[in-house]
Amino acid sequence: MQYLYHGGPESLLIKNNEIMELLSAAKFFQLEALQRHCEIICAKSINTDNCVDIYNHAKFLGVTELSAYCEGYFLKNMMVLIENEAFKQLLYDKNGEGTGQDVLQDLQRTLAIRIQSIHLSSSKGSVV
Repeated sequence: MQYLYHGGPESLLIKNNEIMELLSAAKFFQLEALQRHCEIICAKSINTDNCVDIYNHAKFLGVTELSAYCEGYFLKNMMVLIENEAFKQLLYDKNGEGTGQDVLQDLQRTLAIRIQSIHLSSSKGSVV
């Protein structure tokens, strides 16, 4: 309600434990600025303990930019995360939900995009 009354997310005081619920509400009510604000807060607060929960929530809501950010975080922190039980469960699909293969494909796609981006940015300065 603060967002609606004040006309923007700048004055909002959002607790970390409420951000996912607010993100869901922003997505549901199509409040794009608030949704983006929540995504930024999630991205700033991501760590090895909460990254899988943030990723799962982002995928469930269809929040692609936050999902992609999480995938980049996974790739950057793979050495630490590979020992994390929640991350292993996400990758190896111990719940039987069939999402493990999707996650691996998403990680592969994110890695390919990042490699291509690095290649393109490094080749812009070269003369062919």
